[in-house]
Amino acid sequence: MIAARHSATMIANDTHGATAVEFAIIAPIMLTLMLGMMELGYQAYAQSVLLGATNKAARDLTLEDAPTNKALIEGKIGSMLQTISKKAVVTTTSESFSSFTKVNTYEDFKDLDGDKQFDAGTECFFDVNNSKTWNKRGKSGLGGADDIVVFTATATYPRLFPVMGMLGWSNTGTVVARTTLRNQPYSEQAEEAGVEICPTPA
Repeated sequence: MIAARHSATMIANDTHGATAVEFAIIAPIMLTLMLGMMELGYQAYAQSVLLGATNKAARDLTLEDAPTNKALIEGKIGSMLQTISKKAVVTTTSESFSSFTKVNTYEDFKDLDGDKQFDAGTECFFDVNNSKTWNKRGKSGLGGADDIVVFTATATYPRLFPVMGMLGWSNTGTVVARTTLRNQPYSEQAEEAGVEICPTPA
């Protein structure tokens, strides 16, 4: 009986292998944290590269010859991203406005009831972007001389570590860069003109 108790006490006090067990418990957590931090750092770097490339491209796009060189200029953004991820894909959009104060504002309309809300059933609006519907007044494209252009670039790229999908993250990362610039005054700015569109009487 005494021998059995002595053996049980020795087993209870035996710490051989405890370090290996503790490491096996902590290692996956530490590895996950390390991978996550490296992935976030990689994303921040991709964001920085995209922003720099976007700002450079946007400045080039404000010049008079930009429409003819648009594909070449935008292609340089993709080339910059592919220096850090060969499978990076970049898409761009651009909208033009007549002034900074009109960026991301909606088209004017006749507020018949004074509620400052557009009623498509009773009120007319001035279609400045030829969309035939009342919406934000931005025109797709680079605009003309002295116009304000909102240029947006979106890049998608494979994650640095594919295993991030096991943590619930997408295996594809996405970063977005946006900048707003005025086109060079290489000629007279075209006046913003909208076609009045009214609801069809019932």
